[in-house]
Amino acid sequence: MVGVVSVFRAVLDGREDAESGTRRLAQLYPDVPFSNGFLHGAAGFLSVAPDDRPDRQHKFREPIRPHML
Repeated sequence: MVGVVSVFRAVLDGREDAESGTRRLAQLYPDVPFSNGFLHGAAGFLSVAPDDRPDRQHKFREPIRPHML
């Protein structure tokens, strides 16, 4: 857990970007899929990504699995 907190702190402080933080988390927990649907009012197991189209705020995709990074 200390490693996870260190990654989040580095991203929040701007010492690391979110993408490299995600890669570090995947190294800490290689068999755990990532998801964030619960943060966006969607099914918790989904991974929500920003969408560049102005008519849609987010697009949904399957959870990010560490082997996909």
